[in-house]
Amino acid sequence: MAEGEARAISYRTKVALAAAKARGVHLGSARRGHSEGCEEARLRGAQKGAIAASAVRSAKAEKAYVDLIPMTQELQASGKSMRAIAEALNADGHTTRRGAEWNQVQVKRVLDRAN
Repeated sequence: MAEGEARAISYRTKVALAAAKARGVHLGSARRGHSEGCEEARLRGAQKGAIAASAVRSAKAEKAYVDLIPMTQELQASGKSMRAIAEALNADGHTTRRGAEWNQVQVKRVLDRAN
């Protein structure tokens, strides 16, 4: 019985919303003036989220590459270029977190993160 009533309520709600939409009524966040005065708060939230996401990515990268840092630092200290270090990592079968081959930019980022 309760399921039947829930279906009836859902049906009536959908019909009413469709009728309002047909009359040109704006619903939800599409309402005129809905977001006025909220832009600064939205930007603050976006900045806060970007900072948090960056911290998470950095922590994951540090954890993923902790075993490669001594090797890359040793190769750099021996005078190898970033490209040569990347080629050495690829030759040893190491891949990036996403499974791609290493390149000089990624090697530089790992070394920068280690310092």
